[in-house]
Amino acid sequence: MSREGVRRVSLIGLRVLIAALIAGALYLLVIPNMSVDPSRLAALVLDRPGNLDLSPRPTVSTPLPRGSSPIPAVIQAGRSDPNETGLYQVQWGSAPALSALILVSRVPSVAIAKVALKQTQTQYLSADSFSPTSFNRRALYTFQGVPGIKAGLYARQASGRVPEAALRSGVFRVGEVVATVIVQGKNASAPTFQSLATAEYLHLIHLPIGLPIAERNWPILASAIYGSVAIIGMGLFLSSPLAFARVRQRRTERSERIRSRMRARKRADLKRREKRKAQRRSRSR
Repeated sequence: MSREGVRRVSLIGLRVLIAALIAGALYLLVIPNMSVDPSRLAALVLDRPGNLDLSPRPTVSTPLPRGSSPIPAVIQAGRSDPNETGLYQVQWGSAPALSALILVSRVPSVAIAKVALKQTQTQYLSADSFSPTSFNRRALYTFQGVPGIKAGLYARQASGRVPEAALRSGVFRVGEVVATVIVQGKNASAPTFQSLATAEYLHLIHLPIGLPIAERNWPILASAIYGSVAIIGMGLFLSSPLAFARVRQRRTERSERIRSRMRARKRADLKRREKRKAQRRSRSR
């Protein structure tokens, strides 16, 4: 292969590499999207309630829309950083004897979590937090085993021979997660509530710090469309030098034809002038 051939092949290879790098970079910028993975949110909550008198499998286990949170800091975090904000709820049992609920709110930073903690305490530990269900607050307290927890005891007035129903609510924070634990029913004793809250606290502190809850998705349809467009674009990019060369060649050929016609016209004009001069000379003789 001649030097010119090697040079052309090298240029083609360089153009292919540049086109592939540009296409790959644009793909990573445009196509992938991030979204909260429900399974990663679910990992923030106990999957079993331990030895409590509850069903081993939850009756409700679901992520909640960020906008459904009653906590302003969580709603604001969901708007500004949706890929780092999420809510998950797990509930066991629905019988009058005992039911339990754990609600976790994951926010982007510890600073936001501290604000959300105070707002969550106001939401779930105020005197009238459960008044719509006729539960009135009897006491606020803390207990060992869960650092920083604040808990409230709520009770519904007994009527006749029906035992007094109790509701216990507690709120605490671990890193970027604010957890709310609620037990309700005739068997919602302090040891039962403390056991569930402690189990959730121990579960959270053993999770990796800053565990991401979002995952990168690669849409198949969008990827296929982008691939088709990228192939066409690469073809145009690689063929553009040849196209420009052909355009230049055509322009050169056109200019050469015009110059040839002009030279032919000049020769024809020169011949006519010479012919006229010859005729004048012959007449003068």
